[in-house]
Amino acid sequence: MTTQNLDQLPNPRWRLLLGLTVGLSLAALPATAATITVGGSGAAAPTLSVGISMAADGDSVLVHPGTYYEIINTTKSLFLIADGTAGSVVLDGNSFGTVLKFTGVTGDIWIEGFQINNGLASRGAGVQFDNVSGIATFQTCWFSGNIASESGGAIDCTQSDLTFNDCVFESNWTDGGAGDKGGAVAVRDGATALFARCWFRDNQSTLGGAIYASAPVTQVQECNFVNNDAVRGGSLYAINQVGCVIADTVFELSDGDEYGGALFLGGSGIEVMSCTFEANSCSGGTGGAIYFGSGSGATVSGSVFYGNSATNGGALAGAPALGHVHHNTFYDNSATGEGAHLYCNKSSPTIEQNIFSDASGTAAVGAAAPAAPTFSCNDFWNNGAGDVSDLDDPMGLDGNFSEDPLFCDAPDEEFTIDAASSCNLDNTPSECSGEGHIGAFGPLCGASRVENSTWGGIKARWQ
Repeated sequence: MTTQNLDQLPNPRWRLLLGLTVGLSLAALPATAATITVGGSGAAAPTLSVGISMAADGDSVLVHPGTYYEIINTTKSLFLIADGTAGSVVLDGNSFGTVLKFTGVTGDIWIEGFQINNGLASRGAGVQFDNVSGIATFQTCWFSGNIASESGGAIDCTQSDLTFNDCVFESNWTDGGAGDKGGAVAVRDGATALFARCWFRDNQSTLGGAIYASAPVTQVQECNFVNNDAVRGGSLYAINQVGCVIADTVFELSDGDEYGGALFLGGSGIEVMSCTFEANSCSGGTGGAIYFGSGSGATVSGSVFYGNSATNGGALAGAPALGHVHHNTFYDNSATGEGAHLYCNKSSPTIEQNIFSDASGTAAVGAAAPAAPTFSCNDFWNNGAGDVSDLDDPMGLDGNFSEDPLFCDAPDEEFTIDAASSCNLDNTPSECSGEGHIGAFGPLCGASRVENSTWGGIKARWQ
């Protein structure tokens, strides 16, 4: 999978924010701020709650290794730093309430290196933010076993701006039934969030197994989502979005019962780019990997969809929000109703420069009236039940064709193409000249594969 640089994200506010936060260390804190030490021999405070009570706005609190059973409420702007190896400083709610709660804070918050476990609350069982006027940043934190009955198993945020860098969310959930949201994180009521290089695994909720976002700005970059579960949006449920970007991220083995095995997205100007969607499912509904709801102008590009399944739209399904699908590779997705690869439901997207290969169960692309998608320069290959259903056959028109894309090694999940492929920019139909290669990747057979971080490797860092 290709990697997009973080400074290519379209929202300039978040480019600035990320530049300010990534790489900040204790040494970079203001020289005028005091440092309160917690735990261990010679420390100023025996517990984090005492350390925070001693601190003033802008101070840092340095916490030595140990397990701290804490329930803390504060209105202070603080830098909380775990002083130890990964996993050596644990904040445990012991199922008594929210571990850390920040309300009405004026200024920034920085939380680094903590493992935050076993919070239990109606919302934000691990950490809760309400009306923080600065930027709250989490760096290299692990959240596990936090349970909320309403929203945000690990974190719930309103009227605040959050950034997460290199964090892990494992086995957090909400258990309130219909309407609960954000198994790991809920971002609501004017809040914004950016997630960079984070892992989400085994989280569960009704809306958004890992993340629920109803605020307008949500960015996800270089993250991994594995085995998350929800009724809608197995990994991420994001609505009311304006310019949301999801890039260079892997979604696999997630399940959404009704809509969106991995993603449920609604809003304007949403971009999903350079992502991988593998073995996600929506067995009782629509959009095995992604479902687009209300909105307009959403784009899906440069992504790979394989082994996903649903009743309709085995990989991708679009209601009005979906506007443009280009330069993607669809392989071995399946549906029992309509559209093994793509289902257009009340949407009429432009569909160009894609590979639609090896669909099963039904035709590769299906539609429901009044949908009227347009096709150009797509390769339809080996789709057992046909290329399209309930649509005019695009084959032979506007550069659409049917030839083996010559994947380098599709069974081994290598979807680059051979130089001899008709999808190579040097060999595409004349109608497609100057439009680049067809599919997500160009001719790179034999190139060294860049391996992503593994879950085992991530776990090892914290043990």
